[in-house]
Amino acid sequence: SASLREKTLTLTVTNPSLTEARETEIALRGGAAQSVRATTLTARTVHDVNTFTAPNVVAPASADAPARGGGPIYTFPPASVTKLEIVL
Repeated sequence: SASLREKTLTLTVTNPSLTEARETEIALRGGAAQSVRATTLTARTVHDVNTFTAPNVVAPASADAPARGGGPIYTFPPASVTKLEIVL
């Protein structure tokens, strides 16, 4: 999914492959990425779950991603959901 609020483009991407990462170049028409922040939810295996005794087995992780002039290139981990916040 994609949404634009002022100068921040938010993309939410699911990689359904259990084994393959997906490198993707994001084409930004009419703008350029100034900064990119990725928040990813994934786990070691798709069978990992949070429980009351282990509540953080599956937890989101955030990191800055490289911003390239025309559009960022990002590698989505296997079996993940990622939110990319791209400041234009």
